[in-house]
Amino acid sequence: MLERYIEIIMEDSNLMKIIKSRRSVRRFTKQPVTDDELGILLEAARLAPSSGNTQPWRFVVVREAEMVEKLAKATPIGGSAVNRWLEKAPCIIVCCGKPGPVYHGASKAVLPADLMTMDIAIATEHIVLAAAEMELGTCWVGWLSEKKVKKLLGLPRSWKVVAMLAVGWPEKPLKDHEPNRKKIAEIAFRGKADTAWD
Repeated sequence: MLERYIEIIMEDSNLMKIIKSRRSVRRFTKQPVTDDELGILLEAARLAPSSGNTQPWRFVVVREAEMVEKLAKATPIGGSAVNRWLEKAPCIIVCCGKPGPVYHGASKAVLPADLMTMDIAIATEHIVLAAAEMELGTCWVGWLSEKKVKKLLGLPRSWKVVAMLAVGWPEKPLKDHEPNRKKIAEIAFRGKADTAWD
């Protein structure tokens, strides 16, 4: 019953089709991402919700090939091959947060999660979904040295680098596909952890 309902929703919902077609893209064409296209992505991020409406996100858009290459090499372990593919990305959006010293400092001291990092992640995923709708490819990059990235871009000391996002036109077009994911019953529960959602 649930599976059939999901199928119907997936057929009719443009958002669900976008979510299903989105994937991490690491191979891009040389076609640049324009200011207008980036403007749409940044507007999607701007409209994201945030805790206390603090809107702590800050995004640095990098398209200069030399700086893209340097950012790709700004890893915790120098010269790492993990991000080698990133050197050829036409654009990197460096996703940062500017924490409010009182609000974010106090909440971090008493809550189990870092609200500012959560806010940046929400806004960044807005970019990812908007990009997928435009048939742009993206890939989250968390393997980075915050210290090196901040130095390369001259970022303020108070900012926190949360992730980098590669953005570009994929070599192969995005298509509907069934990603390898766990079943709903494995990740969701009714009221208590011992009652699987089915």
